[in-house]
Amino acid sequence: VAGIINIILFIKDHQKVPNLVIGIMAIIAAICLMVFKDLVIWTICITVGAIMLVDGFFKIQRAVVINRAKAKGWAFPLIFGILNLVLGALAVFTPIKFGTAIGSLMVLVGGIVLIVTGIQNLIIGVAESGN
Repeated sequence: VAGIINIILFIKDHQKVPNLVIGIMAIIAAICLMVFKDLVIWTICITVGAIMLVDGFFKIQRAVVINRAKAKGWAFPLIFGILNLVLGALAVFTPIKFGTAIGSLMVLVGGIVLIVTGIQNLIIGVAESGN
């Protein structure tokens, strides 16, 4: 949509060449995302999963160092480190399933946010209409 808008803006005002270039690039990017959807999901999941694995390892290592120093605060790095290792492994070893699950979760959360926002707007509208 943004690509089409930029092309329309170029047609209206021929001096704005960046609108044409950005419009064409946005359309090409959108087409590539739609055509190579699984490859995009796979690449993102593998990249994010690898980052999570490394981060999880370092969090666990930090927890061990803190614990050996007899200091407080080692439990959270340990818990989050283990969580990152598990989620990172899921992302790396089952990228399409993991990506689909995350996508479904994002849609669910997005729906909840829209419902809450709608309710808030209704409440505000009712409250303001009384003034």
